Amino acid sequence: MTTTGTEYYTAQPIVAEAQVDLTAAFTDGMSRAPTETITANLAGMSLTSGVYNSTSTILLSGALTLDGQGDADATFIFQAGTALTTMSGSSIALTNGAQACNVFWVVGSSATLGTGSHFVGTVMALESITDTTNASVEGRLLARNGTVTLDSNTIVNNACVEPTTAGPGDESSDSAGDISNETPAEESPAAAPPPLAPAPVPGEGTVDGGVLPNTGGIEWLVVAVAGLTLATAGTLAYVRLGRGRHGRP
Repeated sequence: MTTTGTEYYTAQPIVAEAQVDLTAAFTDGMSRAPTETITANLAGMSLTSGVYNSTSTILLSGALTLDGQGDADATFIFQAGTALTTMSGSSIALTNGAQACNVFWVVGSSATLGTGSHFVGTVMALESITDTTNASVEGRLLARNGTVTLDSNTIVNNACVEPTTAGPGDESSDSAGDISNETPAEESPAAAPPPLAPAPVPGEGTVDGGVLPNTGGIEWLVVAVAGLTLATAGTLAYVRLGRGRHGRP
């Protein structure tokens, strides 16, 4: 197994701090007022920013598209009353500026990511998370009271990319090739950021294994962050923690 980051363990104060921040983020995410109700499989859908709620399980058996509509701050929050389940080979694609750092899955029980699937976003599960064989994740896996089980997975967590805007007087080219110095129209302030899980702390380390320890109480918190690739499964091994904070990653 290869990791990029720092491993933290029970005795370190940052572990308890991160657990408290995860609990706060989970509560915040689950309390957001829904903008749409999920009543069916998400496969084949193209969704824009919003809060999507299911009183039971959220299921994905195929391809889901998250469309940022040109807004790099577009936020997607999915609330599952019970479980989150993605099937083998399912996938999530980001289009038109949507970013993985702004996608959150708040799960009332446990989450299972299917074999060979590609998942996007931060999972905050009340109980456990199972990332099955060869499933890849662009985001984070956070379990409050159970375990995170990994098997030959790749997990990458990248910080948000801030949008770049041209200031007054900057030159730009139109479709005809002419250069103009027009001042862009004034934009409204960005919306407040969504609930966030603890941010990763940079560092390096290499450990073995594939099954993460229990996260009960404040003893453990699982934070899967940048550059995590697991080649084996079945042994107690890996914990990554980041200092918790609210705001953008």
